[in-house]
Amino acid sequence: MKKILLSLVLAASACTISKAAVNDTMKIRVHDHVDMTTYANYDQKGYFPTTGKTYNKVLMNFTLGCASGGCSDWDYDVHIQIMNNTGRYDSNITRIDTLSFSPLTLDTVWNVYQVQEAYELARVITPYGGYMRTGTNGYTNSWEHRHMFDVTDFVGLLKDTVNMRSFFSGWSNGFDVTLDFYFIEGTPNRNVISIQNIFQGGAGYPDAATFNSINTPSKNLLVPLGTKLAKVRVIPTGHGFDNDVNCAEFCPKMYYINLNGNPIASDNIWDDQCGMNPVFPQAGTWIFDRANWCPGKRAKVFENDITSFVTAGTSYDFDFDVEAFSWTGSQTPSYSITAQLITYGDYSFNVDAELSEIVTPNTHEDFKRYNPTSSNPIVEIKNNGKNNLTSADIKYWANGADPCWYHWTGLLVFGQTARVQLPFYDFYHMDTLAPVFNAEIVYPTNDEWSYNNKKSVAFAMPPTYPSKLEIWFKTNARPTENTYVLINEVTGDTLKKFIGVTANLLHKDTFDLSPGNYSFQVFDIYGDGMNDFPLGQGDGVIQIRKFVGASTVAYLSLEKDFGTKNTRNFTVGYRTGYGDDYPACFAIDHTDVTDLTALDKLITVYPNPASNELFLDCTLPKASNISVTVTNMVGEQVMMKDFKNVNKMELLQLNTASLENGIYLVKVSNGTNSFNTKVMVQH
Repeated sequence: MKKILLSLVLAASACTISKAAVNDTMKIRVHDHVDMTTYANYDQKGYFPTTGKTYNKVLMNFTLGCASGGCSDWDYDVHIQIMNNTGRYDSNITRIDTLSFSPLTLDTVWNVYQVQEAYELARVITPYGGYMRTGTNGYTNSWEHRHMFDVTDFVGLLKDTVNMRSFFSGWSNGFDVTLDFYFIEGTPNRNVISIQNIFQGGAGYPDAATFNSINTPSKNLLVPLGTKLAKVRVIPTGHGFDNDVNCAEFCPKMYYINLNGNPIASDNIWDDQCGMNPVFPQAGTWIFDRANWCPGKRAKVFENDITSFVTAGTSYDFDFDVEAFSWTGSQTPSYSITAQLITYGDYSFNVDAELSEIVTPNTHEDFKRYNPTSSNPIVEIKNNGKNNLTSADIKYWANGADPCWYHWTGLLVFGQTARVQLPFYDFYHMDTLAPVFNAEIVYPTNDEWSYNNKKSVAFAMPPTYPSKLEIWFKTNARPTENTYVLINEVTGDTLKKFIGVTANLLHKDTFDLSPGNYSFQVFDIYGDGMNDFPLGQGDGVIQIRKFVGASTVAYLSLEKDFGTKNTRNFTVGYRTGYGDDYPACFAIDHTDVTDLTALDKLITVYPNPASNELFLDCTLPKASNISVTVTNMVGEQVMMKDFKNVNKMELLQLNTASLENGIYLVKVSNGTNSFNTKVMVQH
């Protein structure tokens, strides 16, 4: 006889739910400092919102820390996955008991379970954690690093009760994981119709034919009816290097997304910024660039727009391939791959500019390389609207201090981001007890989702150094790789630039600095710092020293194991918030754009330099006729074009491919008013 055992265990969970009043944001914690100490799946139940509400954005904060027994010395993959119930069931035998032998009678217990399909949200590679475990080199035993991911595409799967998985591919000591989800109510910038896995898992690369045809087989998928937009989301990482080509870990290779056998998208499986890793220094070879990962960093998510290649209601064979290469040796290269087809309806907004991040000033550990600072703020803006974003006015200020404004111009299509360095900011009069920095997009004023226009972050004030300093810079055995500069952040002047020439030589510079803001920056052109390990080039020395009488003593020693760049920002003569009051910032005036008299504020001409195309981005209060005349520098007219009944929001285009390289005068007129601007054409 057969017994079917269906067990449903409801256990106490670490999952917590809280509702915040600000911005209608719900926070849900799933994994709560869960130790990952061996190669295994670490599953937790997530209790997410039910249907009935829409969310503009869903964010996942992945916090990695040391396990209870300390951090591991090695770099391991951590995959965060939604385990989605497919509605299908399978079973396996958990116990067979013999009841009698004549005749043979068995009592069989079966475990029946729902078949689940994994959807990977994010992948983080653990750092070489020896320093974290011992609390050395600037770390403490409570070390943590937060990684924020936008997982809005998965909102349809993050509902009701969901099994969330953190897969850890490591051994010994390990790390712990905390997962927090933030559901921000509102209208998404586009509605997801479906998410389908093309491929997910690990695959060895014995040779190109085996990998591309057998180990990563193609999959036939239907593009659902109603699809207006589509992309392929890819997370690829390469592993293994005990062969003659150092593949797959230390060799850049292209991936290809194929549709019915034809490549439609590709990118390089490579991260060339390991030397700028925010988790530094580390105990191992963290400085070496790798196949789309660095120890302690997240794996990059590639998003490939394939809208123009697919038709709603049609099935296609999707395939993931890697660039062909040959190797010999003892270790087969391998790739860990997630490739997902995501389809959407139409865009929700024509105009939606987001202030997505404040890089400086900010205390978040992702931006450790740039902070603390008190000079030029850096922000990140993103276009979430259907229309191209070509200009934005950014207001920025510290709590208690006066605001500044900056007019940005450029070109961002939907989904693209840009980092913007803002003009020097004076933190005079700020609230020094609770430093908070704010940035807000205040123009265009027709933004259809203004709730994401502003961001505020806590920040730390840079240290104040003595005015008279001495810099000691001792080169290592490869001196020409290293440079240092000292910059006056207020004026932008470089006070000193030193380039190493002679090996193992101590160079000294003395400075008597006036009150102001300064930045001391050390560079290594190959991204391996000035540390002896792992390349054996000897140790350098980087010291900022203060005077005691006629001699100096070490005031600050900078890390030698810094990778590509090491920065120390500081002030002289005052503490941030208490210094001289620099010239005030003035608002950008948009009050005079109710008619066409201020034409230069209504039409933005870009790019400059131009190559084959020149654009005019119009934000007109009413439909108008626009005339554009282009002349060379000797006054000869080389182009003229009239545009009739230009709409309030329209992008005009000029073909400059036939123009020779040089500087041209572009005159824009509406028949009553006009303005001129110079544009360089450079093919």
